[in-house]
Amino acid sequence: MGSGERITNKRIPLICGCIVFFAAFAAFAAFAAFLIYGLVSVPDISVLGKIASGEKDVPVTNLLGQEFFVYHSPQYGENIPVQLSDISDEMIAMTIATEDSRFFTNPGFSPAAILRAVLQNLHFRQTYSGASTITQQLVKNILIPEDKRFERSFGRKAMEIYLAAAVTSCYDKETILTLYLNEIYYGRYACGVEKAAEVYFGKHASELDLSEAAFIAGLPQAPNYYGNDPAAGARRQREVLRIAERETRDGRCITLGSGKNPRQYCPGRDAIELALEK
Repeated sequence: MGSGERITNKRIPLICGCIVFFAAFAAFAAFAAFLIYGLVSVPDISVLGKIASGEKDVPVTNLLGQEFFVYHSPQYGENIPVQLSDISDEMIAMTIATEDSRFFTNPGFSPAAILRAVLQNLHFRQTYSGASTITQQLVKNILIPEDKRFERSFGRKAMEIYLAAAVTSCYDKETILTLYLNEIYYGRYACGVEKAAEVYFGKHASELDLSEAAFIAGLPQAPNYYGNDPAAGARRQREVLRIAERETRDGRCITLGSGKNPRQYCPGRDAIELALEK
């Protein structure tokens, strides 16, 4: 073996070592950049706990404590925060059936719905959209700045999904649902389900029957439209009742809580048909 070959063979480990070093350095740099980006750009989800405890004007900050904006509760109109126990089973059930039928078992987002939306958007060459769970809607309305809230981009949606998963890992489902029902806008300056029950039916959220609950549960999709157009509101109400009918076919029930033996709402076809006739 010549001296040239021996020198080349000696350099191979050195070259491999350099490649491994630079690859490791690149990976570390990428991780550090991701970590810094997360600290600077990701909202601190502890703000939800402050809102749940009754604070009204709460600064939304990043993980370093730098303020993004101030969340004003309520965002629109007036609200009267209530506990989940102060909301009728019918209202809780219609909300879950309409907005997120697997709310109590999903990780804050729906992998199947997201995959379906991605495939549809790729097929139609549109920006990623749709497939929002109750938790995703909550973080979008509270943790994402208003100027970016309705931005149709993959980055904004990815942030929403990440935050929804983080919120689900830190807060129990009942707290998330209570926050959603107290903060969502129902039109006609009614923010939260208690104020909506008062505005539309002159009663408390605990007193809402199946027909009334279906009407209110259908409002968040287009609150100003459905809330101010009686014919459109009635059509949406029937849509919600049909969704509930589909969700409770063959003796199935709508789950109203978490744990081993959660409460169930089982309206039955006759009750739904009666509500449809109102």
